[in-house]
Amino acid sequence: MALTPIDDATYATIVELLDAAEDRLVRDGACRGRDANDYLAFRYIAAASGIVHGATFFVANEERVGADIFLSNLPGSKFRRLSHKRKRACIELLAARPDRFFRSFNDTLRTVLQLIMERTRDPEQLNMHGIVLLAAANLPGAVVDIRREIRRRGGSQRRLVVAEDFVEKETIGGSSGQFGALDLPNLLNNDLLA
Repeated sequence: MALTPIDDATYATIVELLDAAEDRLVRDGACRGRDANDYLAFRYIAAASGIVHGATFFVANEERVGADIFLSNLPGSKFRRLSHKRKRACIELLAARPDRFFRSFNDTLRTVLQLIMERTRDPEQLNMHGIVLLAAANLPGAVVDIRREIRRRGGSQRRLVVAEDFVEKETIGGSSGQFGALDLPNLLNNDLLA
């Protein structure tokens, strides 16, 4: 799959929406300023993985639905007032390239994946966990890690957790965020393990 090009106007719109949400989160005391982007990354992961949770394989459209839910529920969001065309462009770009908007997206998702793999005992439940499917679609090497973990637990191995052409999605840049004061276990228990 070719790398999704970034449209400057769409990129700017998403960044403005995230900036307004971060300001609101800090103002309302939900998190500190330096943690706001990571907080939103958790919320995006929860929205996107919640849609695919229980599925037998990852479908890219489901991540787009998660991106739509995430953007629609941003605090102080003007997303609902955008034109249908602009909304669709924002949804598609965010779903295709979340690592461009959340500085620690890959690190956060990999950490959450590890916690899910440690806490989920049943290999079949692991096969259908939303975090596992989202990680398989977004993280380099995650499909192999997941298959190895399922094999170690004696679970049946599916050929694919996510379509091969989607796995080829490139990630640009790295992620360097720290979790800071975010309560990772609490966020996981409340949002991602349900």
